[in-house]
Amino acid sequence: MTIPERNSEAEPRLNPQMAIELILGRQLISYLGVPMFLVDPRGDLLYYNEAAEAVLGIRFEETGRMLREEWSHVFSPTDAQGNPIESSELPLMIALEKGRPAWSEMYIHGLDDSTRHIEVIGIPVIGLAGKHLGGLAIFWEVE
Repeated sequence: MTIPERNSEAEPRLNPQMAIELILGRQLISYLGVPMFLVDPRGDLLYYNEAAEAVLGIRFEETGRMLREEWSHVFSPTDAQGNPIESSELPLMIALEKGRPAWSEMYIHGLDDSTRHIEVIGIPVIGLAGKHLGGLAIFWEVE
């Protein structure tokens, strides 16, 4: 699958409209060793950290920002039987749409051609003023 061109909206320094909580969230997860994926309120990818790069099989610098429809298909999430998981059934999308945490086990096909069994927690990102700012997926490979 073709990776879309990099979009300047993914770069906080280039996008003064991005909420400060998302800028700080991106900064925080860049320092953590747990794979994490940050999206805006529409579900569009803003950032994933270095630990996530190892699981996804591609560096963030190579993908940049991706629309919800792109990333939810690029990594081809499937259940244990190999059936595709719809975007709306992904924990991160449940967190965005229902405003609550969600968990799931799934398989993804990394862009390094490796299939990985992962567990994912999706949590909504809500600002201090109660504004819905996006979501965060925390995931890890199951051995």
